[in-house]
Amino acid sequence: MLAVGLSMSGAHTAAERVAAQAWETAAAAGDRTAEATLTTVRSAVSFHRMDLAEAFRQAERSAALADALGVSTSLWVPEALWHALLANTTGRTAEALAVAEEGIRITREQGRTAATRMWLMTRTRILLETGRLSDARADPEAAAPAADDPGPGTSPTSPSGT
Repeated sequence: MLAVGLSMSGAHTAAERVAAQAWETAAAAGDRTAEATLTTVRSAVSFHRMDLAEAFRQAERSAALADALGVSTSLWVPEALWHALLANTTGRTAEALAVAEEGIRITREQGRTAATRMWLMTRTRILLETGRLSDARADPEAAAPAADDPGPGTSPTSPSGT
């Protein structure tokens, strides 16, 4: 998680160094979830170096790892969200919106309120950045909590509410 935080804060050299060290540990432990997240960090570092081919290659690899684990859009994970943001930032708007729509659909089906809100925010950002203001304006209303909303990350159908 340190590598993710460093990448998000703009400390890309440090993120790359920490990710490389963590990668060795994750690989030795067989921690595929950590490998997926660290691959996302590699993608972000490549993006900030303007190596877009490598950024997409790493993003696709991280998504494949997350898919193999069954977590690509089931919860908030950087692998899936990063792919949508990377696609949008590089002008692949249709691809970005398709990824966001899929994330919204799956998390709604699973009753994952917090994850659905994150996907709605991502879709709103994509719509705003592409000048689709009226479409973007509708998303915050869809993300607003309903009176019977059980709260972030909870599912009303599970016995414990989580």
